[in-house]
Amino acid sequence: TAEARLQARSQELTADKAALAAANQQLQQALMDKAVEAAASLEGLRQQHGRQTAALRQEQRQQVEALEQQAAALEAQHKQETVQLRVAAEAERAALAGNLAALQACWAAREPRPEDVAAIAELQAAVTAREEALRTAEDRMAQLRGEMLLREENYNKHFKNGGSGQRVLDVGLAAGAQSEVVGWMLKSSSSAGQRRNTGEAHPSGARAAAAAGAQQGMAAPGLMRAPTGSFRRP
Repeated sequence: TAEARLQARSQELTADKAALAAANQQLQQALMDKAVEAAASLEGLRQQHGRQTAALRQEQRQQVEALEQQAAALEAQHKQETVQLRVAAEAERAALAGNLAALQACWAAREPRPEDVAAIAELQAAVTAREEALRTAEDRMAQLRGEMLLREENYNKHFKNGGSGQRVLDVGLAAGAQSEVVGWMLKSSSSAGQRRNTGEAHPSGARAAAAAGAQQGMAAPGLMRAPTGSFRRP
């Protein structure tokens, strides 16, 4: 009986082994089929990727070419517009230059306005009045300078005590000074005639008055005092 059980168990194990071997063979066949299927699928995916990559590269190349053509067209258009704008600017500049020349000629040939003429005349009159006042002041200064020079000369010739104590008048020197004054007056008169002929202003009347004042200073020596320093002629 034990032997029969062992034999039966051995038969069962043999049957299980055969079943397991068949199942293993089926699994290996299924695995091989899956591997083949996976390889085929992978190859299909690889080919599809290659096709897609080629298509994308072709599309990119077409887009780049289209963009290059568009850029070239825009550059040509911009160049043409630049040339047109330059021609228009040159024409406008020439027109403006012509207008400027015409305006400058019109400005140069314009007639003076009455108010401008009146203002110029008023300014000329003011300048003439200022020049006359300046000439009068210069004549007055020349008169005062001549009078001061005459008085200094009169004092230096006729007063010898320096202004202190009693003043003694030298008759000979006084007579000589008087003759010199008369000669100076005659010389001034001749110079005044020459200046009058040439149209120049001269202080002849004032110098005669200065000479008269000098003579009065000779007659009245008490009116003068000695200067406190050396008198320099300008």
